[in-house]
Amino acid sequence: MKSEEQAIKNSSWISLADNENVLAWTHPSVFPYVPFIIEGQYSLLPLIAIPVGIMIFALEYIKYITKFYIFTDRRVITKRGIVSHSVRKVRYENIDKKRKNFPLIGRILGFGQLKLVTATPDSSDIDMTYLPAMKEAAELIANNRGNDDNAGDVELQED
Repeated sequence: MKSEEQAIKNSSWISLADNENVLAWTHPSVFPYVPFIIEGQYSLLPLIAIPVGIMIFALEYIKYITKFYIFTDRRVITKRGIVSHSVRKVRYENIDKKRKNFPLIGRILGFGQLKLVTATPDSSDIDMTYLPAMKEAAELIANNRGNDDNAGDVELQED
């Protein structure tokens, strides 16, 4: 097992049930964060915007490294945040619909949006944006829907 997978498995914000294994995990795709370069009559604009651009890049990078999508053999778990963690857990059995969205740039660069809709009336739906290997994630969910789960029902946890 890779050291990052071991670190995720031993994190305080995720609690796996007995005999529950992490099948896959990922951050959002990095491609939406790639900046573009301005040329021509506005060539001095990047020099003025560099400090602002560095701050925006740093904030987006922090959002990128603090967002996780984890697929176990029983459920989907998402985590966001640094100081306060927002963790959402949904069993595969509770997923009613999978809504996929592939924007044009996502089809070119290999990412998309996957929304997992549950039957519960609260806001337990999971929205995974910029998800790389979205087809594989949808297949993982479809293949593991029949697994017995002792890990609990739909759960929203805010620390």
